[in-house]
Amino acid sequence: MGISTGSGTYSDPHVIEDLIIDDGSSGNYIWIENSNVYFKIENFTVYNAIVWSDAGIKLNNNILNK
Repeated sequence: MGISTGSGTYSDPHVIEDLIIDDGSSGNYIWIENSNVYFKIENFTVYNAIVWSDAGIKLNNNILNK
């Protein structure tokens, strides 16, 4: 689970995968900020989120997303 592979380049991005989170509270569970590397997010699930607008994935001020 979590970051499992990759060097952060276009041809070999970081991979965040296979996360399943039972929320029960509020908050962002994948938060990527001020990044300048390539990454992929695959197979990510959040359930029982109390505050839907804060649950899940937050990308802020990132230059390269794949």
